[in-house]
Amino acid sequence: MRYINSVLGIGIFLIVLPALGFPSAWKSFFLLALGLWLLAMSFSMRSVRATSVKHKRTSKKIHVVATAPEPVVEIKQPEVFVSNSNEQSPTV
Repeated sequence: MRYINSVLGIGIFLIVLPALGFPSAWKSFFLLALGLWLLAMSFSMRSVRATSVKHKRTSKKIHVVATAPEPVVEIKQPEVFVSNSNEQSPTV
């Protein structure tokens, strides 16, 4: 967040710099200083972002939860006798 506020401040200063009435040598100095400051901030933000991305890539943890296999239960189905209608029952 501080980078955003710094860039906003530099932008506002650059907008009002011509209206402040500084001599041209001072204006050149301020423009050079602000340009170098923006350059340093951009490199700083880039290194911070690269470090955080690298940290995110290496800090991934894989959580493995091992569970015991459930016991196999055999379900016996009741025996169903189907009578064949073609067969005749024995007579007595």
